[in-house]
Amino acid sequence: GPSVPRLEALILHGVRPRTHLDATAMNMPPDASDAIADAKTDLNQFCQKFCKRPVTKQDIVYVVNRFGNQFQAIVKLNCFQGQEYAGHLCTNAKDAEKSAAHQAILAHAATLDMLSKDDDKKSRRKVHQPLNPQQLAEKRAKQAEDGENPAITPKTKLNSLCMKIAKRYLQKGETVYEALKVAGGFQATVKLTALPGDWADRCWAG
Repeated sequence: GPSVPRLEALILHGVRPRTHLDATAMNMPPDASDAIADAKTDLNQFCQKFCKRPVTKQDIVYVVNRFGNQFQAIVKLNCFQGQEYAGHLCTNAKDAEKSAAHQAILAHAATLDMLSKDDDKKSRRKVHQPLNPQQLAEKRAKQAEDGENPAITPKTKLNSLCMKIAKRYLQKGETVYEALKVAGGFQATVKLTALPGDWADRCWAG
């Protein structure tokens, strides 16, 4: 274990040994042990969100000290200006590291809550913002242009082209098809009244 001066230094920096990991002794709810079990993962995710980049092994450093048959870990967050947090005494090194990570999470609970709320707002914005007619038309036009959807017909492509030229969503009746019976079958014409100028009065035959 660490020397007496080492312990004094930890106490001076506000890092004090804990005595128990038991949830009841720590005045935590029974399911708190589940939170501690995932504490290292949660701490990594929190640091990653806060720093807005992947964390490295140098960002979160664990040091485990042995006290007789028990272990205590200190986690140093170099991505948080080297802040240190001591966990509770545990029966093994792994649990000691999880306890230290849990203490770090508790210390940053307010920041973690704020980041979670920001994530929720972003998710709601993504889910509850349906495309308006113009955006939907632009999306369809791009799909037609890129050939993303094999079910897109020549009619759809023509409508998409007209919307790009008119720079607006087409109204009902602005694309008029007429089928005429001719020798040997039928022939169709199309009139595109949404086009500018004289183009609106022209007819195209198939």
